Amino acid sequence: MQIPKLIGFHAQPPTALKVLLGAIPFLIIILLYSHLGEIHRELKPDSLLMPSFTEVGDKVAELTTEPENKRRPTPTLFGDTISSVSNLLIGMVISSIVALVLGLHMGLSRGLNGLIGPLFTLISFIPPILAVPIVIASMGKDDGGKITLIVLGLSLLMAGNLRDYVKDLPKELLIKTQTLNASWMGVLYRTYLPLMMPKLIDQLKLNIGTAWIMLFTAEFVAASQGLGYRIYISRRWLDMSVIVPYMLWIAAISFVILWTLNQTKKHCFRWSTLG
Repeated sequence: MQIPKLIGFHAQPPTALKVLLGAIPFLIIILLYSHLGEIHRELKPDSLLMPSFTEVGDKVAELTTEPENKRRPTPTLFGDTISSVSNLLIGMVISSIVALVLGLHMGLSRGLNGLIGPLFTLISFIPPILAVPIVIASMGKDDGGKITLIVLGLSLLMAGNLRDYVKDLPKELLIKTQTLNASWMGVLYRTYLPLMMPKLIDQLKLNIGTAWIMLFTAEFVAASQGLGYRIYISRRWLDMSVIVPYMLWIAAISFVILWTLNQTKKHCFRWSTLG
């Protein structure tokens, strides 16, 4: 039986065909934008809504070479990137630590889960984005407020999923570990913690978008620098020559973070990818 290359449940397109199929949607979008953009610019020459590729290129060159002002000598795009990405990564690291501690201990300790489980569940039902006014009002425009919002948006969600993951692990694992005279600390940190690390990486991969949302929400409300802040102030004039490159840049950063997490899981926890 010949395996189909394109259509069918068992189709296995070759690498060249995969690349071609993946490029087709992008080519269609570029052609549509080019055609519709020409029509739009003829009707509204002063509009910034659909700039030409030349205008976008000139704007990108300006953002990557010229500083925002004399107090910030770093080019605008790089300064915004450093500001946002540093807050994002710090928030994700803190969220990971909080989620690991809560998820591990609540999953293994019924007493602790009974003590803080109801409060944990109640807080997790409240959209963290509602905490933006409180956090900004109490912590101001500093980076601490942005990091706090990321932690609120990620940590409880990931902790709940990790807790459920620990509960679903076979009970025989705990029994066998205790049979070998493992201490309480040994059970937690030598047996269960390594099993949770690949799951934590999966949770981070799933919640990259949530982390960006919390960060950008804070930058929209109170910030003077950052990727979200730049998009927000450009929104007032619908300056798509800034908004579109920034959106693509954010997607590229997300791809790098996702790739790094995948490589970390692959090389540090190779056993989790077997089978």
